[in-house]
Amino acid sequence: MVITVWSVKGGSGVTTLSTVMASALSRTGPNQTGLGNSVLLVDLGNGDLRGILSAEPAEDPQAGFSDWVTADETLDASALTRLISSSAVPLLGMGTSHTSSILHSSRIDEGLNYLDTQYAHVVIDAGSADSELTQHAVRNAKVSLLVARPCMLSLRKAVSTNLPATAMVMMAQPGSSLQASSLEASLGIPVITTMPFSPHVGRAIETSRLFSHPPRNIRRSIKPVLSLIAEYQAA
Repeated sequence: MVITVWSVKGGSGVTTLSTVMASALSRTGPNQTGLGNSVLLVDLGNGDLRGILSAEPAEDPQAGFSDWVTADETLDASALTRLISSSAVPLLGMGTSHTSSILHSSRIDEGLNYLDTQYAHVVIDAGSADSELTQHAVRNAKVSLLVARPCMLSLRKAVSTNLPATAMVMMAQPGSSLQASSLEASLGIPVITTMPFSPHVGRAIETSRLFSHPPRNIRRSIKPVLSLIAEYQAA
């Protein structure tokens, strides 16, 4: 099951949500996929996941999903497994090649479909979804999660985007007067939870413990997200 997490503005908490969500999904019980609770993190955003997870370098530290997409089409999707790093959770990076969803849409779909058959959950950190590759990943996800901060700049950008979202996760922002209902009314997308501001997140990132020991209040806040994923997986 492909789950894409994205935002319209950098620094919105996409990587934090992706990491903590992958951590929780890796601890869930068996499901009907037959793939257990296996999780793959795909970093199509700003490339921070490798540092957060302290992942060991892959065969080529620079190679990633986009490099496979633009490679000779005789190289089938199973080659993606050689680009996956092993650490707390399997991780596939963005890569270095420029891709166009118009030129490579079938190739992108082939790669994502293959990964979907290998893992129970494929969690894509699409960052601010400002490239054709990440936008394609958002449009073709089974669950698309928009992460938004309650600020007017984010709201204006979100209103102008044409990317689909299954639901929205609001990041708490001390001092903001905007409420979840304002985001819902403007975007027509339900806010299923609010992730609290937590100083413990920064410390967990610095010590590479965000995946293994996410802050308790963050874990609690994403329970509605996990319920939504389970609902879509059962459908």
